[in-house]
Amino acid sequence: MVHDITNPKKAEQPLSNSDELVRLILDSAAEAIFGCDPEGTCLFSNRAAACLLGYDDPTELLGKNMHALEHHTRVDGTPYPIEECPIYIGFQKGQGVHRDDEVYWRKDGTSFPVEFWSHPIFRDGRTLAAVITFIDITERKQAEDALRKSEEFKTRLIACSQDCIKVLDLEGRLLSMNEGGMQALEICDLSPFVNSSWIEFWEGEDREAARAAVQSAGSGGLGRFIGYFATTMTKQPRWWDVVVSPIRDAEGKPERLLAVSRDVTEHRQNEEALREAHLEVARSEERWRAVFENSAIGVALTDLNGHFLATNSAYQKMLGYTEEEFRKLTFLDITYEDHRESNWDLITELFEGKRKQFQIEKQYWRKDGSLI
Repeated sequence: MVHDITNPKKAEQPLSNSDELVRLILDSAAEAIFGCDPEGTCLFSNRAAACLLGYDDPTELLGKNMHALEHHTRVDGTPYPIEECPIYIGFQKGQGVHRDDEVYWRKDGTSFPVEFWSHPIFRDGRTLAAVITFIDITERKQAEDALRKSEEFKTRLIACSQDCIKVLDLEGRLLSMNEGGMQALEICDLSPFVNSSWIEFWEGEDREAARAAVQSAGSGGLGRFIGYFATTMTKQPRWWDVVVSPIRDAEGKPERLLAVSRDVTEHRQNEEALREAHLEVARSEERWRAVFENSAIGVALTDLNGHFLATNSAYQKMLGYTEEEFRKLTFLDITYEDHRESNWDLITELFEGKRKQFQIEKQYWRKDGSLI
């Protein structure tokens, strides 16, 4: 008996293409996706899920109990029974679940915070499976934690900051100063300075910079400058990085100014020392270069493999090569054959720290083929 199976074969082709399309869609998704049956057994997984969980291939997850694999322990390290798992509970109730306060565990035993969504799949009124989508929210949690710490910091800033923090009126008159600022400026009693012009505390170009900063902040902008200002008691001069910003009323209009000054004296001194060090290095290099170029003795610089890096005029004239030609050679190339091995042995001892220097007599091959 013969049956024509052409049509069934053709019918199977679209299904195969459909399965392949689903796989391609899953693997191209940025989110991690896996599906599991009512017992929590993994039915499918995309590459993003395998990657986030520390597996090389999605097939490693197939047939595994996903709760036991990646949701077995709470963030505090205590066991997480599957009966208490929100995905499992949602599965039993046929409900979707969304959480962003739990962790998943990788293959290597490390955990990471996740946000996940679980959606049940129904057929004939029964929950057949669930599709779980999750993302790594480590960066988000870090950002949230940083924001929380920032807000806490702001509440403590005025009380404990060592910066000089002042409140000015819109004309730049001093209204108040924090305790850290008074200590930095060596002010025991602020009352003689209240309602005096903060701008007049500065001198020369710094006074004009302070005036411009006050005007900018009073117009709703931000003023900033670095100025030189001495303390009141010891007259110790210091450099200050100053930022002036508006304090706005309920309507958003500037009603006061906040001036924050940070002592950057040490930083400026370090910058000056570093700048002087750079200049000294440059001067030393110039002196070395002058000696190198003008020496009557042939001098060459090579790397650890003997390749020429630089040669002076005397060395070039002595051997007949140009600087460019030397860069294509090693010092062994121009060393007389009978001297090469002994010369390299001495070089090796230098590299190994067995010698600090050495002096030898040897013969070189000049470019014209003669020995010197």
